[in-house]
Amino acid sequence: MKTFLENHKLVRAADSATAATTNVTSDVVPMAGYERCTFVAMLGTVVAGGTASMSLYVGDDSSGTLNSEIEDTKVESTVSDSMMALEFFRPDGQYVHVVVKRADENIEVDGIVCILSDPKEAPVTKDDSLADSESLTYSQL
Repeated sequence: MKTFLENHKLVRAADSATAATTNVTSDVVPMAGYERCTFVAMLGTVVAGGTASMSLYVGDDSSGTLNSEIEDTKVESTVSDSMMALEFFRPDGQYVHVVVKRADENIEVDGIVCILSDPKEAPVTKDDSLADSESLTYSQL
């Protein structure tokens, strides 16, 4: 049985963004070799009245500028120190990214992680943004 780290590629898709109302766009992530992607956006302070939403973009453009927003993939949060997650299976395109929209009031984004899963071959190669990892097994005597 393969471990989580052997079956999933963790990618740091966006760094933290200070409080603002402008959009935060993740890096474009190539889907080659994977069937599923999950983006997790971590929020810091959400000022009262503010709403953060995250949408998925898919396409064959590695720069992301020509990729299309996928309808009905938006998730939202109005809660400080929370997370939003968006999972997509077999996107119709080689490249994916998300856009976190910060509406009405200042919102901090602590970062965005992309988890690629259902690899065509395992174990997977770790992304350069993952400094170190280890899978441990605990057995009681």
